[in-house]
Amino acid sequence: MSPKTVYLKNSILLGVAIAYSVFCRVFSLPMITDPCSDRRVPSPSHDILVYLKENFAFVLFFLLFVVLAATSFMLAYLIYHKFDRNRDAARTSVYAGILFICVAIYIIMGTNALDVFRGHIAVFDFLSSLALFFMVPAFFAYITTKHVKKWMVVTDWCFSALILLVFTLSFAQVDIHIIHWLMSFYIMAFLAVMTVFSFLNLRSMLLKKYRTKVLRVIACTLQFSSLLAAQYFYVTKGLFFFWLCFSAAMGLTAYLIFGDLVETAARQYVKTADAENYRKMAYVDALCNINNRNAFMMEQNNTFDSDSLYYVVFDVNNLKRINDMFGHSEGDVIIRRAANVIAESFRDIGKCYRIGGDEFAVIGQYKTAEEIRACLRQMRAEIDAYNGTSAAKLDIAYGYAIRDNTAINTYELFNKADKAMYRYKKRMKAQARSA
Repeated sequence: MSPKTVYLKNSILLGVAIAYSVFCRVFSLPMITDPCSDRRVPSPSHDILVYLKENFAFVLFFLLFVVLAATSFMLAYLIYHKFDRNRDAARTSVYAGILFICVAIYIIMGTNALDVFRGHIAVFDFLSSLALFFMVPAFFAYITTKHVKKWMVVTDWCFSALILLVFTLSFAQVDIHIIHWLMSFYIMAFLAVMTVFSFLNLRSMLLKKYRTKVLRVIACTLQFSSLLAAQYFYVTKGLFFFWLCFSAAMGLTAYLIFGDLVETAARQYVKTADAENYRKMAYVDALCNINNRNAFMMEQNNTFDSDSLYYVVFDVNNLKRINDMFGHSEGDVIIRRAANVIAESFRDIGKCYRIGGDEFAVIGQYKTAEEIRACLRQMRAEIDAYNGTSAAKLDIAYGYAIRDNTAINTYELFNKADKAMYRYKKRMKAQARSA
């Protein structure tokens, strides 16, 4: 089942639920109630603290699932926006988050933890039913992103059809006992499906080898036992123990699901880190940590048709003399310093590239000659400041060229800037000889 089909089906279910709730509120009709809600008559002396104390375990489960839901949504954001934009992995994490928030609502609304708000019991019952209805599609949406089998898709559609049947019968004001019977069947069917998945998951874990195998096998075994116990207590009307076993089973389910989500996020992080390392190896100069010649050639192609473009070409003077006098390590220092000075000076108006051993270039768009000269003045000031504290002197020759139209291509523009740089270099050497 495609993601679009899942989204459309669940959107229709949500729309029907909203339409049903509005219809009931407008015409003052009773809404669907959860047949397994553990409602007790609140004592006048009880307050919110007393109820929270009596239902401490369920409140903890509620907070746990809320935190897990928030974490799942955060992982989905990181996986999609930070880790290689993997839609499938992010979608899996979103479905898990929806499942967790449905479980949280079902537990806190279905137990008597909030009965202190007496005037809203009917609303709480409906929210509990609604959370139950959407818990199953969310569970199947999560499962089918990992294991797509025909029987899973058919089962999901059967549950969705049962939800629509319950809403239709409630619209028609059918006897409430029939609706409760259908909802009880829905709950038992969901617990049975969860039990089957737990068994299949346990069998799969026993055949695999990984570091957390023992913990996962124990968690899956406890989950399987809790689900069976929840079904037993539901049939025998032991609602308090039903809620306890159900909460424990879903908590163990969350542990197993969240373990998968963390592993998925970790794999995406490693994949993204590897991709970033490969990108750096391909497009970043290892010595200077700026763009390399490959990146320069790519930018040349990308800006081939730009109307307004400029190139500045740089060459470090006297590098061979520095290598001979101070050693190649000091020559590397000079090259790195030249890269830093150029990149910082042109940071706001262009990109800096190392295109050869001691050659650099800057490419920028929509700038005037005065803006370029201002950056060159800043560069010379930084060079003078560096030379005042260094034995090996940094000296950079440069030349620039501006294209106001596409009459010449980027390669011709680069050659024009390169020739201007060599003319400047000759003038500097002539001045040095005359001095």
